[in-house]
Amino acid sequence: MLIKTPDRELRVELPVKMDDGKLNIFIGYRVQHNNARGPYKGGIRYHQDVDLDEVRALAMWMSWKTSLVGLPPIRYLTHWRMEMAKTQLRETSRSVAQVAYAVGYESEEAFSRAFKREVGLSPTPWREGQE
Repeated sequence: MLIKTPDRELRVELPVKMDDGKLNIFIGYRVQHNNARGPYKGGIRYHQDVDLDEVRALAMWMSWKTSLVGLPPIRYLTHWRMEMAKTQLRETSRSVAQVAYAVGYESEEAFSRAFKREVGLSPTPWREGQE
């Protein structure tokens, strides 16, 4: 069945020499579930309490989310952030830097680039066109 089993699974063992001289082996997993409805997302974990079944489930969940929303999760997040930013730019007098921070960007420059890529104009000219 197309969706039932993952396309790829990878298990890695990472040996790390600890400060006390002991060698610990850390196990990590990467599962790529299905890319029929969008790119592979999710399904990577490095933690002592994670097992392969949990990573498989995460990868499958991300495949379903991508399929149902119609966008990869990062594109959906960007779209959602820009919709929130447009509302703030239109309805408040906050600076572009304040709006950038409010919607999750660390810098005004990164926000402005993403806004222009998503909306077609930089934030300030877009705001001026709304008045």
